[in-house]
Amino acid sequence: MNSPDWLIQGGWCLWLLIALSIVSFSVCIYKFISFIGLRLYKKNEYQFWLDAIPRIENMTHTDYTNKRISPQHPATRLMKFCAVSLASSLDKQALENKLSFQAEQEIDKLKSGMRILEVISALAPLIGLLGTVLGMIDSFQSLQQAGSKVDPAMLSGGISQALITTAAGLIVAIPTTAAWHYLDSLTTRQHASIEHLLTEYLSLPMIKAKFL
Repeated sequence: MNSPDWLIQGGWCLWLLIALSIVSFSVCIYKFISFIGLRLYKKNEYQFWLDAIPRIENMTHTDYTNKRISPQHPATRLMKFCAVSLASSLDKQALENKLSFQAEQEIDKLKSGMRILEVISALAPLIGLLGTVLGMIDSFQSLQQAGSKVDPAMLSGGISQALITTAAGLIVAIPTTAAWHYLDSLTTRQHASIEHLLTEYLSLPMIKAKFL
């Protein structure tokens, strides 16, 4: 079967799946490059900030540009925000709420785009199945119109054409699902690390002393 043939035989469902595969591939590449740029695969930043928390009040700009950490890493951005918030006149509860909200914002930034992958991984097999059902309907309608001059090849050919979209749907869904689960597990680990970092910060003696 030549490529132009199966592209035509797959119909609009196949073209929709091709469009979804392009979107999925683009989002995956963007997220992987973004995560590599933030060095989320390493634990250097979190360990650096866990060690630095006791002296965060006296940290300088040089400390925030340390080569061991990424300036755009969520832990670095959160600690900068904590240092600025420490000088505010907020009460304890308001400060905790503000810092917790900022931590959630950092996680939301990491999760941006991943909802698209989740939707595509669920939608692609259904679109493939829909294409198959529509193809089978067309095949049986052709058989009905043929009447007594039924050619078995007409049905088998129609079925093979209809199954193209099922295969395409799975081809799109399987790698998209794998990528989404991997990125989600990585983001979940970041979430846990950020919560731990924030808990350690809020338990500092100087934070407790501020509200005595």
